[in-house]
Amino acid sequence: MLEFKNLVFVGIDPHKEEHVAVMIDHWGEVFFELVFPNQPSGFETLLEHVDAHTPDGKTAVFGIEDTGGLGRSCAQWLTLQDQLVKGVNPIMSSDRRRKHPHRSKNDMIDAVAVARVLITDFDQLPEVTVDDYYHALRQITNRRSHLVRTRTRCKNQLHKLLHDNYPEYKKFFSDPFGATALAFWSKYPHPNLLRGVGSKRLASFLSKTAKNMSGSKAELILSMVDKQQVLTIDAKMNIIVIRQIIEQLRQIDGHIAEMEQLMTEALEQSDTQLETMPGVGTVTAISILARVGPSKRFSSADKLARHAGIAPVDNSSGRTRRHQRSKSGDRQLNAAIHRIALSQISVSNNGTPKCPVAYNYYQQKISEGKSKLSALTCLKRRLCDIIYAMLRDKTCYVPRPSPCFKPTSIVA
Repeated sequence: MLEFKNLVFVGIDPHKEEHVAVMIDHWGEVFFELVFPNQPSGFETLLEHVDAHTPDGKTAVFGIEDTGGLGRSCAQWLTLQDQLVKGVNPIMSSDRRRKHPHRSKNDMIDAVAVARVLITDFDQLPEVTVDDYYHALRQITNRRSHLVRTRTRCKNQLHKLLHDNYPEYKKFFSDPFGATALAFWSKYPHPNLLRGVGSKRLASFLSKTAKNMSGSKAELILSMVDKQQVLTIDAKMNIIVIRQIIEQLRQIDGHIAEMEQLMTEALEQSDTQLETMPGVGTVTAISILARVGPSKRFSSADKLARHAGIAPVDNSSGRTRRHQRSKSGDRQLNAAIHRIALSQISVSNNGTPKCPVAYNYYQQKISEGKSKLSALTCLKRRLCDIIYAMLRDKTCYVPRPSPCFKPTSIVA
């Protein structure tokens, strides 16, 4: 057990090329200030300075900002050297710096602010652990999210270009971005290119990617296009852009499939069973694992809920008691739990809820006078409890309705 009076505190302000470190004791006395490169040799220099300036009988502890970004390499290296490292939220150190009567700001002042947060909030700060597995999961999920956003932008661009050339293009195929549709847009990006193409020839082309494509589909397409459109300079440029976007979409789809395969393999290596919960697939399960990290990171479900920005924020004053939804927290984790909640309260075509327990809980909260959004937030908070227990105990999902649940009849 560490005694506070026997500790010295090293605050580190990380940057891309160089970090700044300051060591102080609990009285605020500065032992040294150091600028060192963001590389292993620099980390060794830091540790040498710490060892040389630490008084006998005292132990150094480290506080680092941005342990998942610019400060990650240093934090992980120090952890591997059996040093106690705490992650410091930049908001906390910034708030500490602003409380100083002189509003100066430089890297040394920032490092001192980190060290002072380490002193005042030592027990509340999360301890940094070696997280190569979870860091890899974050890289995969971030890459997939970027690819999905890029694909959406490409589809929006293609929508506009196709509408210029084929005003009724949405009637051609059930999915304008399916394999058959993309093959058609790539081959015939402009109606003028369909000159001399009959229904049999077009049907033969379409059948290469769609086995059940009938000749009537080819006749429908040809009946809705104007083959006499002139290939203007603008149209010729559109053809080039359309084909480039289609090529890009195919590449993106391949990269997304590759990322999802990596997710499947990573989930198989995990000892968790999040995918047994209704509404949780491979992508969502990996997203939760990537954002939560090791199960021991949070000592309670309440802390996990606060981290995800799901726990209500107390906004009371005097005799007025008021709570409001949090706008802070890990928004990616919040979004993943939000998707699970929406999936669980959804209803199939025949009116049967996909997750009766969650649906009844949601309806119960509405019957208590809560709005739909507030009821959904309550369900998300309940899901935090379940996810926390599943990660902590390494168990699968077992629906256990609370005695207070009163299942409601579903109105078709």
